[in-house]
Amino acid sequence: METIITVIAAVAGIAFWVGLINPKWVFMPNRKRSSAIYFGVCLLAAIIGSMVAPVAPKAVADNKPQPAVTTADQTQPAAKPKEQLTTTIDFSEAANQLPPALSKALGKLNLTVKPVIYNKALVVAFNFDSIEELQATSAIQSVCLSYFNHGESNRAWKASLFDHIYVTNDILTKGYVFQGGESSCDIWGKKAGDSGDQYLSENLTRSRFVAINMK
Repeated sequence: METIITVIAAVAGIAFWVGLINPKWVFMPNRKRSSAIYFGVCLLAAIIGSMVAPVAPKAVADNKPQPAVTTADQTQPAAKPKEQLTTTIDFSEAANQLPPALSKALGKLNLTVKPVIYNKALVVAFNFDSIEELQATSAIQSVCLSYFNHGESNRAWKASLFDHIYVTNDILTKGYVFQGGESSCDIWGKKAGDSGDQYLSENLTRSRFVAINMK
């Protein structure tokens, strides 16, 4: 169709110029009529040709959204470490004498071994195959609430007993490390609701453990 319209436009253009020389050669009685007819045919063919002409593929492609370009200068927020290096717990060097309030609070949990303190870390081993963040959080909250001594002005024991809390599964191979001790409990106690939960979560890191010299 486009080819036919192009041929018609070309023939009309030639006839227009020939009619200006001698209208009888293009079967017209005079130059005025020849010019009007063949110029009109040429113009009409050009309009129709522009309507039926296919859209160039490049024009369509230009409308597509361009992917975002990331430059090396853009800084990305640091991701929270998913897992620490393996932590060793040597029970031959662990102390199992805990403050009464702490021992009583942890005794209410479903634990597989008695909680101990090893290398300034409180070790809490749940009687479950795996440990989720919710269980680790509940253990830390139990520790902090016992430290608060039921709202009394004096704390249940002197601070600096531990500065980490290990929350592990039943065979002490995997779980979480909480980066904080009694001072972190004080910070958590001043926060409320979701803010307090977020604080505990931000200081929890998934970890693996190796327990040795267990009796």
